[in-house]
Amino acid sequence: MEEEFYNYLISMGRAPNTANSYRSVINSISRDYSRRTNQEIDIYEIQEQDVISEISQQYSQNGEYEDAGNNGHAAWRNAIARYSEFFANRGNVPENDIFNKTKRESTQAEEFYNYLISTGRASSTANLYKSSINSISRDYSQRINQEIDIYEIQEQDVISEISQQYSQNGEYADAENNGIGTWRNAIARYSEFFTNRGNIATLEHNTINKTKRESTQAENILAWKEILSSSESKDFCASILKGSAELFGQTKDAKIIQTLSNIILMVVAFVCVGFLSFYELVPKGTTGVLSGIIIGYFFKKND
Repeated sequence: MEEEFYNYLISMGRAPNTANSYRSVINSISRDYSRRTNQEIDIYEIQEQDVISEISQQYSQNGEYEDAGNNGHAAWRNAIARYSEFFANRGNVPENDIFNKTKRESTQAEEFYNYLISTGRASSTANLYKSSINSISRDYSQRINQEIDIYEIQEQDVISEISQQYSQNGEYADAENNGIGTWRNAIARYSEFFTNRGNIATLEHNTINKTKRESTQAENILAWKEILSSSESKDFCASILKGSAELFGQTKDAKIIQTLSNIILMVVAFVCVGFLSFYELVPKGTTGVLSGIIIGYFFKKND
């Protein structure tokens, strides 16, 4: 079962050192659980899913043995949770799947790299920070005598604690002799990324939509300006004015009636512009263009 668990972790994209660490942690949990329950328990020998799920819950956050679950910066809690997950799905786990392991759409390291690029870092800096996290993982594992892959940690408080330990005046500030502060900056940026990763996709989505809206509005404004300044538009307005003059031109007070008709037509035109603007049938930027053309044509006609 122990070997199957290791293969499962590899097939799910865990690094070999993380898989080895989780595999050995289960043995540590077995010893701890035996001591707590006063009976010899080997978790790898348990065949009941509900029993394994119960043990996983006891070592989880807010569980009865939460204090032990926090061992190794939550490595115990993560290991038993992954084992429970493996046990529940072992019928679906392909054997010898090390070379055909499941590929996630984007690994944590790649997401971190993309985050750095999106926040203005050069690709060379992003690559350096991404690889520095692996270097910090190895250094941290050596210091605490336990295999740790920072990219596999899922608890923000653990990431923040590691970042603090490698900061200036932190417990492992001496490691900052490596890369003249690169490690400190890399883990600080990773902690920042981890904190905000839930907002990154939303931010990118909103930015893209905003850019599309602004681009569409700009295109609409240019299109309306082109339409309204076209000869067809001028001819249309001129024909309306000419038609009104011809309609009332035969009357005794043709000049007065023509002026009144022009005023009425202008009011109707402005009402139409207001209607289009109120219901957002035209971009806001074109309202002034429409109004300007209307006023220009009527004044030109009256000259």
